[in-house]
Amino acid sequence: MGLLDYNTSDGRFLFFLPWQGSVIVGTTDKKCEAETLPYPPEDEIQWMLKECEKYLSHNLKVRRSDVLSAWRGWRPLAADPNAPPGGQVSRDHVISTNPDTGVTFI
Repeated sequence: MGLLDYNTSDGRFLFFLPWQGSVIVGTTDKKCEAETLPYPPEDEIQWMLKECEKYLSHNLKVRRSDVLSAWRGWRPLAADPNAPPGGQVSRDHVISTNPDTGVTFI
């Protein structure tokens, strides 16, 4: 069973999932430019370590050396071509058919 914290210092979600004798700690989206290397910035790792402190005993400290692996990815967000100008970008899928070509995009 995992744990979800939706009351972090910057409003993102933080999740904890047990995995093979360790714990995966992760967060949700943060807007940034896509880059070639899938490594998270060190300040993101430090933020997660600090957020973890509120769930641990005061005499237990998670150190940077306790982090066994770190990665990040990018999720493209779809702009609905049928939405009004300046409309919100969807965090779900968008299905749209181009009226000129008949091609359906998902």
